[in-house]
Amino acid sequence: MDDFDEEFPDFDWKNTPAYKHPGGKNCP
Repeated sequence: MDDFDEEFPDFDWKNTPAYKHPGGKNCP
């Protein structure tokens, strides 16, 4: 998860559906 935060510091992953994550549905 740390790598994800570093790559996308402004990405609100907690409030974004998994399928919209840059890594797809398998993204943390």
